[in-house]
Amino acid sequence: MNIVDVSLWERLLEAVVELGALPGAETRSETLARPVLQACHHIPGVSEARLVLVEEDHLRCYVLGAEGSFRSVRRPRAHGRELTEVRAPWLSTSPHGVALAWLLEETTQDAVLAPFRVEADGRAGALILTGASLDSEAARILGLLARHTARLLDHTLVLRQLEHEARTDGLTGAINYRHFMECLQTEVKRASRFGLFFTVLMVDADNLKQYNDRFGHLSGSHALKEMAEIFLRSAREIDVVAKYGGDEFSLLLPHTSMSGALVFAQRIHQSVREHAFEGDPNRRLTMSVGIARFPEDGDDPRELLKCADQRLYRAKSTGRDRICTTTEDTDRTPVEENQHP
Repeated sequence: MNIVDVSLWERLLEAVVELGALPGAETRSETLARPVLQACHHIPGVSEARLVLVEEDHLRCYVLGAEGSFRSVRRPRAHGRELTEVRAPWLSTSPHGVALAWLLEETTQDAVLAPFRVEADGRAGALILTGASLDSEAARILGLLARHTARLLDHTLVLRQLEHEARTDGLTGAINYRHFMECLQTEVKRASRFGLFFTVLMVDADNLKQYNDRFGHLSGSHALKEMAEIFLRSAREIDVVAKYGGDEFSLLLPHTSMSGALVFAQRIHQSVREHAFEGDPNRRLTMSVGIARFPEDGDDPRELLKCADQRLYRAKSTGRDRICTTTEDTDRTPVEENQHP
């Protein structure tokens, strides 16, 4: 292959630009695999291109044939053999040997391989080309593409981490106030459009100041983290648990009636009461809860949160350690007629 093949390098450059232009929301491995493998097919003589990624317990292989067919294959991870064992002498000095033993059975003598490693998480992989007339120049270009693929995957992980940090409370692991408000606004629009209902809980840790005074502020922070973990363990996948501010949490329960929300609230209420924080049976906390339901208690986020907060205030002002579903009374009696939701 002629190194000054301008049209080839233009096509490769176009593919690289396409990769770099992918928005963060579309940087899944499969989305990245397609343009990477399409770039590989610009190299003369390629009949099939594969991108292999080593995940924690399996291998993921993306394959693009000469006819344009694209497929993804998941295989158990093979241990004990290294990528350097594959029949490719130039690979023997690579520092990126990884457990890809199954390639021994599928890689033919006319294949060219280029390993890579993603710096952000140490994940390894390889680009593999199959063709009848591949040469050292094809291997060199493939190596360049492999390094660029590794950088793109590294960029993807960094973006995901930044997105996670932007919507997560660093102390508790629950989502933060801003992201909760976005979720609540989305749920209001969805429920309004389809005639659905949901509930919102406002939760406050009782007497946290006294707890901090007795055990220290660091212990108080640990207590909030453990409380959030109780909520997250009890919640469904569709529920939203958020650190609202200070010692308050907010929870969004889609498709959940008031009675169902009360069952859920009493479950987490009891779990908190029985929990020994930091493993110390002397470190106990209780919580107060206010519940509001869409659309009866408000048809927009502001009104719903105002109603839930008023009921939380009522629960705290009438003795704490209780759940309030109205502005007239409180309830700590187990509800059995409905489950969550």
